[in-house]
Amino acid sequence: MIFLNNIKELKTGALLLCEGNSSMSKKIQWFNRLTGVKGEAAKLSHIATFLYISPQLALKLGLNFSGCAVMESTTLNKWADKSGFQINPFDDWLINYNGNVRARNITGHNWSSNGIYDFIKDQTGKPYESGIPGFWELLLCGLKLHKFTNDKMLECAESSIMFMQRNGIFDTNQLANNFPPSTFVEGGEMEEYIEDHLLGETIILKV
Repeated sequence: MIFLNNIKELKTGALLLCEGNSSMSKKIQWFNRLTGVKGEAAKLSHIATFLYISPQLALKLGLNFSGCAVMESTTLNKWADKSGFQINPFDDWLINYNGNVRARNITGHNWSSNGIYDFIKDQTGKPYESGIPGFWELLLCGLKLHKFTNDKMLECAESSIMFMQRNGIFDTNQLANNFPPSTFVEGGEMEEYIEDHLLGETIILKV
């Protein structure tokens, strides 16, 4: 079920918290439990970011659509035939996402079109870190043992953290790849490093 009224509450920069049903998602959820994550946090397997793309910004980015969009880094999205860092129409993404989706708005911040453009331009073309390197990335991320951020390949939560850092609302002293999806839940560790901004309550979008 998709909650259309709740979708109207979304603002640019909202974090999309996903509980996937794919085999990859199930492995991440298993890893969450293995590392001691409990409750709602243990169900989270993917993070994405909601954006509103103006017609002017869409033109600059070379997108064939404008309006509500999703920015994410992921393995192959078969319905969009894309993998790695990507921007897709929000409605198509929500319909095709295999799992439950919730959102949390970031309040008190005015997003700059230039800041959004610069980030997307810099990340476009970067692959998702999968296979054996992806396994080690997940392991180190879950155990919070990373010593540096490798931004040549992007995992999902890493991309969203980097976007917030680039736009001045997340502590840049923190490593973007030390925050797995489970830390985005209400009361999760990621909240501690949002600088002078608030994360809203969870909004149910799809169950």
